[in-house]
Amino acid sequence: MSDCPTLSALGQEGLPAMAKSKQGLKAPKQGLKLTPREIIRQKVIEELFQTEDKHVQNLHILQDVFRTHLQPVLTPRELWKIFLNIDKIVLIHETLNESMKKMRKKNDVVYEIGKLVLYYFSGEQGQVLTKEASEFCRMQSMAVEMVRAKQKESRFQQLMAEALSSSKCRHLQFQDFMIMEMQRLTKYPLLLENVVKYTAVYHPDKDKLKQAVKYSRDILFHINEAVRKQEYIENLDLTQRTMIHEGQLMWEMNKMSFELHVLLLEDILVLMQKHKKWLVLRCYNKRLASVKNVKQMFSPVLKLDSVLIRAVASGLCRLSYYSFLSCHVVFHDSLHPLP
Repeated sequence: MSDCPTLSALGQEGLPAMAKSKQGLKAPKQGLKLTPREIIRQKVIEELFQTEDKHVQNLHILQDVFRTHLQPVLTPRELWKIFLNIDKIVLIHETLNESMKKMRKKNDVVYEIGKLVLYYFSGEQGQVLTKEASEFCRMQSMAVEMVRAKQKESRFQQLMAEALSSSKCRHLQFQDFMIMEMQRLTKYPLLLENVVKYTAVYHPDKDKLKQAVKYSRDILFHINEAVRKQEYIENLDLTQRTMIHEGQLMWEMNKMSFELHVLLLEDILVLMQKHKKWLVLRCYNKRLASVKNVKQMFSPVLKLDSVLIRAVASGLCRLSYYSFLSCHVVFHDSLHPLP
């Protein structure tokens, strides 16, 4: 008996006209018949595969065209601020793309993709994607601003023009390529939902695809949260708030402690570190015990409604900050014991 669902089982009601066409699909093996619904499903899977391949090509343009051209006039720090963790982003998508290519090469008709996409969007792989994509997406607006500032330098402007003249850029600007990662992450749930839509209820792929949709939406949520927090920090105006206290705190995290300069305002707690003569805002990372080599990022601006305060045996003040992932970091006030 054929593994593919039969036409009588699926029915033809509501199928669009494209179901009658097999354009863009490999010719199935002799004797293998696809229902109109399965033909549409194959087209959606093909769209997922082809757009992933195109996305990898676009990411390589950031690496091989823009970074290669601009590297001679950028310091290592400027290079990181502009291109961020692009190498890790490329590696994630290249790995997924190669898996898709192998699957397509192995089968004329891709019957099951649920196991593949679920692997990449859940568990440790999903955590890695969330962490790296959050880092890239939340900082991309600052990267674009730095490029605009560097455009005032004639040599940088010249090299940027040479990069943009490449046929690979297709008349697109640097910022157009920077936002493509966020656009791709937004597209995953939509594409996967479309595959679910044309997957029969009894199909062995159905449950895995539904889970993959959920995980892809969770990843998108966490990345949007990281972007939102970064925008909040960038637009933060401390002059519009009343300061209640200013002092030093020791932060204990990952079995290490370091000193912070803290501003307690009416609704937020601002954590700053000394850097040369300046006090700077930095996002902090904490290793997740449940997932190897993955860290959770914390904002240096904490809303007071997310902070718990309690006394400890030493008589000092302990503050615990709980993020949306239920991780926590602990601060000890080294200056002022509780009354």
